[in-house]
Amino acid sequence: MKNNIVDDLNRVDRNIADFKKEPILDANNARLRGALMILNRINISKSELTVSEFKEIRLRALKANVEILELFEKHYIKNYKPARPYYLHLLPPIDAIDEPAFGSPDPDEIKNQKEQEKYKQDIEENNRIGMEISFQGELTKLKYLLETPDVKAGHIATVEYFIKNNYENTNADDKAEVQYIIESSNLNGHDKNKIINDIF
Repeated sequence: MKNNIVDDLNRVDRNIADFKKEPILDANNARLRGALMILNRINISKSELTVSEFKEIRLRALKANVEILELFEKHYIKNYKPARPYYLHLLPPIDAIDEPAFGSPDPDEIKNQKEQEKYKQDIEENNRIGMEISFQGELTKLKYLLETPDVKAGHIATVEYFIKNNYENTNADDKAEVQYIIESSNLNGHDKNKIINDIF
């Protein structure tokens, strides 16, 4: 059982590392949700692990849960609305090309250098907006998954659920470990305090 859990935790770590390389890329932006789904499936059973194995795996899983929450807080923009609209097919000015355009024409078809450069910039900006819309959409899905155990608790619900199910709030060592991980994290101050207060 330990080997299966360690394999799953290694997959979680890889997903988090891939996300951190370039989060906004379509190939990476679902990795946090994937990591959290793996974590949520892991059953850390005291009956099938030694005490030291249980504590080691539990700590690693807690750190992964907290890191996912940190990355969510870092990148999620509540009620995201782009400053400019996104277009599936961005067209240059109507008189910039000689023939009718079906879809987005190649910028090289534009003869006027100034209009060509402007169109290239517009395409880059439009692509950036599209990627950010996709990224924020994925982070919204992650938010819903983070809230699954208790919508009222908000995006910290999964971390709280993990702690409540794997740590004893009457055990001084358990309490110290949780407090250290939460307080030394990059979570915002409000969430740190809420987690500690809700758990203990």
